Amino acid sequence: MNGFNSFKAFIKKEIMEGMRTKKFLVPAIGVLFFAFSDPLMIKLLPEILKSQMQGTDFSMLIELSQRAALESYTKNLFQLSTLIIVLSMMGIISKERTDKTLSIPVSMGCSVNGMVLAKLLVYGAFLLLINVMGMLIAYWYSGVIFGFTYGSFAAAVVSGAVYGIFFVFVLSFLILISSFSKKSFLAAAVTVLLVYLMPLVNNFAAIKRYLPINLLTEANYFADLLSKNLAVSLICTIALIVIFGVLSVFKLERIEFV
Repeated sequence: MNGFNSFKAFIKKEIMEGMRTKKFLVPAIGVLFFAFSDPLMIKLLPEILKSQMQGTDFSMLIELSQRAALESYTKNLFQLSTLIIVLSMMGIISKERTDKTLSIPVSMGCSVNGMVLAKLLVYGAFLLLINVMGMLIAYWYSGVIFGFTYGSFAAAVVSGAVYGIFFVFVLSFLILISSFSKKSFLAAAVTVLLVYLMPLVNNFAAIKRYLPINLLTEANYFADLLSKNLAVSLICTIALIVIFGVLSVFKLERIEFV
């Protein structure tokens, strides 16, 4: 089969597969839920605590601002949305290897390279889109509730895109681990463990700027323009995504799919 035609077939397959298996729906709900709920929860938190603590007013002890709402959103985006995204996509290659659904296209001459690239493009574009949407919603909704006192719409777009690229990196690592193991849960566990341990490198200032976790640190500043540190982190992260993609292809080309 012609290389370009097989690539288009893989793109179409991934879109249909993502819709059928809820790989699009579940992460979108996970990301967008916090975009709406976090500003509202920050607003209601003093009243909730007041009702539970015999009328004690905690409003002076809690920061009620757009900044606090956005910080709450980005915290949940890293801690909870990461888990939701990884678990919803953990079978991205592992399950197909187990079910042997790749046997027919590979046996017909479709390239493994096209398969991996299609997965990265389809799900990567999706993750980028929902993270930009989520950040814009969180910025707008928190601004409506508390006033537009922090950042800007342009900064929200930049921060959302940076978070999206970080999750594309997570996706590329999940694909890499899936190419080595048929066990979907194992691939998910290793990926989640890597992501949750990454903040530990914040203690090593000399290498932090070269690692993907620094993307989130820079994104949380909500700056309109790319800083030098963010540019370095972006370049290194994109390089890692490419390397993980190449290694995945290298491994999968040496696997018997039948």
